[in-house]
Amino acid sequence: MLHRESTAANNHIVHSWSVATPADRDALVVTSADIGRVAQVITPSQFWVLSSITPSVWLPFANVPGSQGVAGPTGPAGAPGANASVLKTFAATDLVAGVYTAVHNLNSRFCTVSVYNNLGVLTPVPVTAVDANTMTLNLSAFGTLTGSWNARFIS
Repeated sequence: MLHRESTAANNHIVHSWSVATPADRDALVVTSADIGRVAQVITPSQFWVLSSITPSVWLPFANVPGSQGVAGPTGPAGAPGANASVLKTFAATDLVAGVYTAVHNLNSRFCTVSVYNNLGVLTPVPVTAVDANTMTLNLSAFGTLTGSWNARFIS
């Protein structure tokens, strides 16, 4: 029977020992069968649970770890947090009149943008937010681009 299910007629004390001081508690002769049992110390008024016998270790009643329960269900995925990023790879053939239009889907008009390839970073690149998910990068000042390029968008 669980303690919470007991009635006033079958109530009982929770502790196995009642001693005057912590020194008296530490002097108790205990066995492995006593692990998990409770001692009441009168001065100062506190309850202790025996957690080990070699050596004797008494934990304050409030700090005794219980068994772990069953894991709960997995919650829904959260929205992208701060500093979410998207990498877009493009080539010169993706430019229209030197302008690359990128759909980043970060739901922000205020992104940090870096444009680079294996040789280095293009800077500064004029950027225009078309909407919260699309930006244009004007690369016309850099002449004819060749090869593969990357644009990193960070919200």
